[in-house]
Amino acid sequence: MIWPTLRWLPRLALPGLVLALLAAGCGARHAPEESVENPYARQAQALTQAGIAAMQRERWDYAANVFARALKAAQLTADVRLAAHEWYNLGTAHAAMGKNDEAAADFRRAEELAREAGDAAHVMRARLARALLPGGDDAWRPGSLPANFPADVHLAAGRLAERRGDAKTAAEEYGRALKRADKSRIGLLYQGEARLGLARLARAVGDAGQAARHAEAAITLFRQVGAPRLIAHALLLDARVTVDPARARHQARQAWLIYQALEDGRGQRDALQLLATRAAQAGDEASAARWRARLEKLGREARESAGKEPAHAAGAPDGAEETKPMREAPGHEESPGEEPEGAEP
Repeated sequence: MIWPTLRWLPRLALPGLVLALLAAGCGARHAPEESVENPYARQAQALTQAGIAAMQRERWDYAANVFARALKAAQLTADVRLAAHEWYNLGTAHAAMGKNDEAAADFRRAEELAREAGDAAHVMRARLARALLPGGDDAWRPGSLPANFPADVHLAAGRLAERRGDAKTAAEEYGRALKRADKSRIGLLYQGEARLGLARLARAVGDAGQAARHAEAAITLFRQVGAPRLIAHALLLDARVTVDPARARHQARQAWLIYQALEDGRGQRDALQLLATRAAQAGDEASAARWRARLEKLGREARESAGKEPAHAAGAPDGAEETKPMREAPGHEESPGEEPEGAEP
């Protein structure tokens, strides 16, 4: 039946048309369906992963640049939820850089878009991130969070409660973060940060044994994922609470070495002060004098450096002498649909 029609077509068109008809009548019905993915969504996801890696290496400027590109790609998808997550990621980089006004604006935009998308967890995530910034809204209270919120949201709620002196709520939220965190790298990181928070709470009420147990668990988790600054924080806390003088000196010295490698002046100062104090308590005045001499040298170097260059202590409270910012920014978010349980780097 088709040949009379084909006869009127140009000769050169016949092979292609016949092949198309054969495909339509035969093989096409058995061919697997092609999976089509928005290229801009794929680009946003790839850039987000690059930004996360940069944040983990504390390359704040590069992370902010990559997250800004991820945001542009997300906006081209017309996916409101994806754009909300990328605004949040950009805010985490700005917060780590000490650009708190920009971070607050980013988090506010993330909150608005998340509310538009009906993403309650991300609304809370962005609102908590804004409250945790220096000068955040002290009057706002998050209330009781749903237990099924992601781990990073509970972790942020715990930090905010701890900062405000609400130990009971902080302990509850840290505990929920532990339960919600999965076994991925970022999930283990959340577990470690929750353990560190519980260690601080235990130390605040004089429970040195509980504080030491949580600190030791945090050290193990941070070592597993490779988070040197957090390892140093946990080592230093363990050194403060342990009753074993030798262990205290060992942990404090390990923390000092990490801070030194990171060029973290504030961390070095805290570790050296503790080392000098512990040596003096042990009656080792010679060692105490050596640690105090190192501390004085560090102070001189910091003052000289401050006289030569503008201060760049993003995120460092009270003018701490450090050449690299301490990361107190909220965690970053992976692209929606690809994020692990509770993922916000």
